[in-house]
Amino acid sequence: MKKVFIGIDVSKEKLDATIIIKKDEQHEVAGYEMFENNKSGIGKLTSWVKKVTGEPKDSCLYCCTETTGGYDKLLCERLYTKGHRIWRESALEIKRSIGLRRGKDDKADSKAIAEYAMRHEDKAEMFRPADKKIEELRQLYLYRESLVEERKVKITRAKEIKATCGENPSLKFMYKTSMEDAETIGKRIKECETRIKKLIASDAGLSRSYGHVTSINGISLVNGVAMLVFTENFTRFDSPKQMATYYGVAPFRSQSGSSIDHRANVSHFSNSKLKSQITQAALIASVTNAALNAYYERMIEKGKPRGVALNNVKNKLIHIAFSLVKNDCDYEKNHEWKRSQRNEKTEQACYQP
Repeated sequence: MKKVFIGIDVSKEKLDATIIIKKDEQHEVAGYEMFENNKSGIGKLTSWVKKVTGEPKDSCLYCCTETTGGYDKLLCERLYTKGHRIWRESALEIKRSIGLRRGKDDKADSKAIAEYAMRHEDKAEMFRPADKKIEELRQLYLYRESLVEERKVKITRAKEIKATCGENPSLKFMYKTSMEDAETIGKRIKECETRIKKLIASDAGLSRSYGHVTSINGISLVNGVAMLVFTENFTRFDSPKQMATYYGVAPFRSQSGSSIDHRANVSHFSNSKLKSQITQAALIASVTNAALNAYYERMIEKGKPRGVALNNVKNKLIHIAFSLVKNDCDYEKNHEWKRSQRNEKTEQACYQP
């Protein structure tokens, strides 16, 4: 039986595709072509694959890399809609699997992606489109983030102008207009937040999860929405450890033989934006949340560096949020003790004659 692997290197304007056909233990490169990254180009891509291989859809596995600009979105959604199997893999994962390579071009990249798909077919995760409301929430969240950055730039520039303007009328004008622009952007941010809240309220699942995670001191709108978006309403990860790893706060130990034994530390492979947001939440929670404050202080008393203690609080927040959503309940003070009391009463009731 033949198996077909199509590696696709995606860019804004084009798709570079390489076909590898595998039969038994032998494989060969069957062809390479370049297509436009639009509906017409994707249609030509699938027609070309069928013409070259003559194999049914079930025998073909398309594989592409995730792109930061979202240029692979149309490709994945079109192939999924037409019933093709499409695997969307991390670009870093593929890059690290290739090993040492000098030089770079899109044709070679598409071949490397096809080879990766062939070697790691057993761990392929088929693409499925995100829920429409989660996708809309993602776009609103990202738009708000861009507005926040834009306002920050305006305010920073205005402060620089104010420090040097003196009695210069032109610089005073520039300072005034910059502050007016920052105020206008601030209003757009508020409008965006209102739309985000309305969208969450319109969906029962999103509303329930959002209510659970924001019941924790320290997690408010931005952190709560980010959790919903990047976990796809807590369906993307099977455990809080996986979620903490994606956030970049899960520690991993390095040990090899007798010469290497480093303490557990976090990896720099993470979503840096989420990591900074959960850091802000942990700073607030370690002060305002009695249980987490006590936990943080215990870590300090044991001699843990403040950075390590704070990272432990980040992990706690993620574990608690994950647990609340999965158990469909809000956070409450001394929740572990209260839960044990409720379980004890339930057990007693079960044994009553």
